Amino acid sequence: MKCQESLESRKLKNEYQLRTNSGKSGRSRPKQTKNRLIVTILLRQAGEEMPPSGPPPQIPFLDAWITASVQNLLLFLPFVCVILLALRLSGKWERRVIAEQLANEVGGVVTPEEYAAIQRDGIFRTRRIKSVDRRRSAALVNAQHELAFRKRSVIADGDDPETDKLVAGWRREIAALRA
Repeated sequence: MKCQESLESRKLKNEYQLRTNSGKSGRSRPKQTKNRLIVTILLRQAGEEMPPSGPPPQIPFLDAWITASVQNLLLFLPFVCVILLALRLSGKWERRVIAEQLANEVGGVVTPEEYAAIQRDGIFRTRRIKSVDRRRSAALVNAQHELAFRKRSVIADGDDPETDKLVAGWRREIAALRA
């Protein structure tokens, strides 16, 4: 009789472990059941019923792709707009600094024609100097921009750009590119 009772209790224990999907100690409920419980609680609080269990409904690829694309567009569009606005404002600021700092360089490191092009220059465009080859033109424009930003940095620090060694170095670099 004793043997039969222990056999029955072992069967019940095994059956319980199979039902709870817990072969390991300390885990009484499977993870899927816990997640389902949380979803059920949230849906009931919102006044909705639990969706039917099973695989998600089959929808055509094109429908799923369009739905996901629209959702992503709605989700990320504000961030893309903010980034585009920041790029535009940054580009305008850069062009303004370049024009302001190179204004007193006209006749020296910047020719009057180049300064007129600097004033007409827009954002997202690269200014070129037509009198020299393409590579030298790019290097010259880059050096002029570096000169402008260095002068702004020196002025922001409260120093005189005329005594700054890097400003003098950029002027020498521009003169060497013109030769």
